[in-house]
Amino acid sequence: MKSNLLNEPGENLSELTYSVIIEQENEGKYKATVWGLADFQATGNTKEAALTNIN
Repeated sequence: MKSNLLNEPGENLSELTYSVIIEQENEGKYKATVWGLADFQATGNTKEAALTNIN
């Protein structure tokens, strides 16, 4: 996952890259967790939705 430090279009901004773990939960949903930062989690009905939600 890549994240911009600021979200101003047209600017040359630094990007941060994070490793994300995606796990399927018992209810059929997916959980995305930033590797090494367990407090940063998001869920979604699909893998793609979990990644979108954590971004």
